[in-house]
Amino acid sequence: MERWLTPQDRSPNSYRTFTVIDYLTKPITDDVKNYLCELLKQNRINPAFLEAAKKRLSWHKLKLVEQAKIPNQLTVQRGDFGEAVATAVLVKLHGYRVPVQKLRFAVTGNQSLPSTDVLAVKENSNRLTEVCFVESKLRTTTAKQAAVQGYKQLEHDQSLFVPHMIVFVAERLFEAGDPMADKLLDYLNSREDMNLDTSSLNLFFDDSVWTDELLENLEAVPSKLPRLTTRVVRVKELAALTNELFGHLGVEHIIDEEDE
Repeated sequence: MERWLTPQDRSPNSYRTFTVIDYLTKPITDDVKNYLCELLKQNRINPAFLEAAKKRLSWHKLKLVEQAKIPNQLTVQRGDFGEAVATAVLVKLHGYRVPVQKLRFAVTGNQSLPSTDVLAVKENSNRLTEVCFVESKLRTTTAKQAAVQGYKQLEHDQSLFVPHMIVFVAERLFEAGDPMADKLLDYLNSREDMNLDTSSLNLFFDDSVWTDELLENLEAVPSKLPRLTTRVVRVKELAALTNELFGHLGVEHIIDEEDE
């Protein structure tokens, strides 16, 4: 990820209710494209599971397993790319752990799942020190309300007394025997003051349609999220890039999310 994106805090930050991190993009090499393709695949299927399957399945059946998890038609899911990159950015560039990849729990490749895109955490040996709710919006055409829409999703999910994403992740960790399940439950039990909660709104935009009006519209919304970071990634010819990457996975039809 470091070969493609470099984070840079926006300074001075002219917004009162959130901070902004811009990600400077470097030219995309073939190695970076291969890495991004692997991210898209790993977002849907556990690579360790594939390695284990290779030892027991024929090549043909292994490919059928992969096809069952990789969508052959994306409906409202070009944003899968944004979710996959957002996860890698938080882990590789900012030191978070993403304990559960939500899309791996889709039964079929074309299935989408509700709630917050990603839950990212930081921890010490005894407890969680930060719980970050992550939402991503990817647009290749003008969409001046996309940031507001992403904020509203975050606000809704975090306003719940027991957020659905916390329960989902904790249960998956419990099933896997991961001790972080206990840390998440302890966090949930003492969450009334939300002092560990943070929010990350990730905006992936084609460079030609980006405008800071997105951030101005977000600033105009009365904020109930005290620690919101907006991460801006502007990519030249984003539609062509995502078409190419998904094409390598056998995807033939990509439908973009429509703004309200």
